[in-house]
Amino acid sequence: MSPSPRLVIASNRLPFTVERAGGNVGLVPACGGLAAALTAAHARPGNLWVGWPGDCSELDMHQRAELADALRARRVVPVDLTPPELVDYYDGVCNSVLWPVLHYLIDRVPVTLPDFEAYRTVNQRFAERLLATYREGDTIWIHDYHLLLTPAMVRAQLPQARIGFFLHTPFPAADVFRVLPWRRELVDGVVGASLIGFQTTADAANFAATVRMLTGRVAHGSSFVVDGRTVRFGTYPIGIDPFRFDGDPQSDGAQEGPAVVSIQQGRRLLVGVDRLDYTKGIVRRLAAFEYLLDQNPDLHRTVELFQLAVPSRDLVPAYADYRQEVQACVERINRRFGTSDWTPVQYVLGSLAPAQLRELYRKADVMLVTSLRDGMNLVAKEFVSCRTDEDGVLVLSEFTGASEDLRGAVITNPYSVEQVAGAIRTALTMAGDDRRRRMLALRAQVGTRTVHHWVDTFMADLSGPVLPAESLAERPLTTLLRTHRADAQPLSLVFVYEEALVDARNGAPVAPDPELLALLGEVASRADIDVHIISAIDHAALGRWFEFVPVTLWAEHGLWHRGRDERRWRRTQRLDADWTADLREFLQQFTARSSGSFVDSATPASSGISAGWIAWPGTHGRGHCMRCCRRPPMRWGLV
Repeated sequence: MSPSPRLVIASNRLPFTVERAGGNVGLVPACGGLAAALTAAHARPGNLWVGWPGDCSELDMHQRAELADALRARRVVPVDLTPPELVDYYDGVCNSVLWPVLHYLIDRVPVTLPDFEAYRTVNQRFAERLLATYREGDTIWIHDYHLLLTPAMVRAQLPQARIGFFLHTPFPAADVFRVLPWRRELVDGVVGASLIGFQTTADAANFAATVRMLTGRVAHGSSFVVDGRTVRFGTYPIGIDPFRFDGDPQSDGAQEGPAVVSIQQGRRLLVGVDRLDYTKGIVRRLAAFEYLLDQNPDLHRTVELFQLAVPSRDLVPAYADYRQEVQACVERINRRFGTSDWTPVQYVLGSLAPAQLRELYRKADVMLVTSLRDGMNLVAKEFVSCRTDEDGVLVLSEFTGASEDLRGAVITNPYSVEQVAGAIRTALTMAGDDRRRRMLALRAQVGTRTVHHWVDTFMADLSGPVLPAESLAERPLTTLLRTHRADAQPLSLVFVYEEALVDARNGAPVAPDPELLALLGEVASRADIDVHIISAIDHAALGRWFEFVPVTLWAEHGLWHRGRDERRWRRTQRLDADWTADLREFLQQFTARSSGSFVDSATPASSGISAGWIAWPGTHGRGHCMRCCRRPPMRWGLV
């Protein structure tokens, strides 16, 4: 009997780190959202995890053997990294370059870039470990920006394998990503996967635009064709394990950890829990709290901010500088506003056990998650999960992935000190009924979109039927028709006239040539094929061109419709044209301020309604080439 297929996870870090206590080696659970999320998937019987266990360079032979046994018992395959590789790969490329670029903070990129060869080498080592571990039927799931090259490296040796890739950080706009000198190599590495997952729809859209800009491949729906394979991508927002806090009997009653913070009666508590990372917006949050106190003297001695900062990447210069900047902000606020019996900011540098975190979340009147940019931010969801009392308010940055789901939060712009201060004031003065209503909505969302839902959804899509090597959109029409005939299934073909049937780059309507009319007539004459043509062209002209072709026509952006066997046009909706004058004036104002733009319009005599659009011209004269111009034309239909 063949062994059951397994899930093999690969990530830079494992869910624990190696620590020495005397002469023994211990495994200490790691902090961080990625480790917590993937632990649920790894816990399922038989699954493996490939990753770096931490710096083991100082372990002796006995300790190494002890560690190997402990890792094997936990179904972990270690990947060793040398101290120089940690400098160039981890602290260098990953955390000094990729991390700030992915979070839109390109001013944090060092002037002298680290050697990219170390990044290639480590990614190749991960690929080799995955290949050595793989057995037929396994599913490989590679994670995050540390391993962007690994999917293609594995694909080169296992062309038929199911390989998933998930990016836990944001994926930036194409013009931001292309500041990376290794941009094409990184994208080619990611598309080695079968399925690529992102936190938000914006991340997925940015990735599609980047692939098009760098490779010329155009996404059809949510897939690309790469070397004869269909590569899919999609949005899979990550959740938390709700039982990490509420379902753990060890964190109740007498077993609960020591008190983290004590609040004097009558005072309100604001809480921030973050890694000490410049993307988390701690400095701006402190500035907003300082502004709040400055503008609202009535809050003095009635409100306190407890900020927990978990040390991170201390060897990266930007992080060491940020740590000092945060400390200076805390000292300034306490010196300016503090009294003998009131410390406005309680600042703790360290980490807390789950039981202590639960206590802290439950004491918070307001939870502050004001990241400058975040892939998701699971702290926000942990706070909601712990609020079984259905109280408390979440103030949430609009630039977190969590803001797409957690609409019951008070959403704010973390770059505006005034707006964050206003959001805090709103949260502090919110009525009890409103707090409860918002928290109920938040808990319903967090309780549904759990980490288990995230794993199951991604795995279901990754393990689904393998798509054909060519997408329908890129398959020749003759091949598509042969497949249809073999399947004996009804078929509908929908063509956008200006994009699929004719070259409209010059902006002017192009009449179909006789060969196109003959081909469409041959296809549409079959009773089991229904052909639709959609166009922005005047319906009268479109009707003349296709008068003797049995196709369904949709003209002037769908305003007019003509059935397959009809000669009479029908308007799909009744419109009042009075408003178009105001919009035309606005468009003209826009073109006056935008060099190279223009308004192109046509006024069909039969409709009385204008149709027009704005475009930026590029190298092709009127601006339709994404590859050269790197931006789509801006089109606004005036129907």
